[in-house]
Amino acid sequence: MRIGFVVSNYPGEKRVPLLPEDIKNFENDVVIEKGLGASMGISDRAYIVAGCTVLSRRQVFANCNTIVSLKLLQAEDYEHLREGQMIIGWTHPEETGKSFMDEQAIPKKLIIVDLDNITPRSEEHT
Repeated sequence: MRIGFVVSNYPGEKRVPLLPEDIKNFENDVVIEKGLGASMGISDRAYIVAGCTVLSRRQVFANCNTIVSLKLLQAEDYEHLREGQMIIGWTHPEETGKSFMDEQAIPKKLIIVDLDNITPRSEEHT
């Protein structure tokens, strides 16, 4: 499985979902969007040395079964979502992410893993 980490395009979000030093013994291929660590001064080269592949945002969506985004994906990414992809992050499926669920997750049969800090859960839409 290829797991893709994308830069959060949620307004004001600057956190990074994965640091190079945390990439150890992954059983899956780890792909990051170019510039993933830029907000924290981490170069793409540091991720490459840790074993990641660096691709454009569009390429990450096209080549990865699973997409990790800290916050809810925004409308500009919707066209890149493929049926059956797994989306991991703070999706807020019953709150701010309700329209994402109704318009994208359910019709595209996405697997949503919501990582909120109170009640994390997974929902498969088939």
